[in-house]
Amino acid sequence: MGQSPDGDDVYESEYDDNAFEFHQGKICFTERFISPSGKWCKNPSRIAEKGSLLICVRAPIGDVNITQRIISIGRGLASIAGYCGIQTLFLFFWLIAHKRVLEDKGTGSTFKAITIEVLKNQPIPLPPLAEQHRIVEKLEQVLSEIDKIKK
Repeated sequence: MGQSPDGDDVYESEYDDNAFEFHQGKICFTERFISPSGKWCKNPSRIAEKGSLLICVRAPIGDVNITQRIISIGRGLASIAGYCGIQTLFLFFWLIAHKRVLEDKGTGSTFKAITIEVLKNQPIPLPPLAEQHRIVEKLEQVLSEIDKIKK
């Protein structure tokens, strides 16, 4: 789960190789990979590793993206790193398809949010790795065809 750094530590800049890019929510989400935020933090509280899934845990719940670089994440995001034989894109597509399940588990009066316990206790049916790859490959083919139709 993300945790916001000290407010004085977050600043805007085009690039700072002595700091970590900072993200608080889904503002920089695209269809798949998170865009640069232009915000930086020298003393991050939480880090999302390259290749991790980023999931919004509050307002809105369940939107997902993948980071292609190490970033610092604030309270609106959680990072899920691939483990236990789960292919990142399989989990990415699974979370997109089951966003409503996580939304329904949100609580709060001002805005809905989910906890780390909700994420940890979310059952995910896990086919063998080879089957995960086949599912992702098929989804990529279908999405490519949809993109062609849209153009």
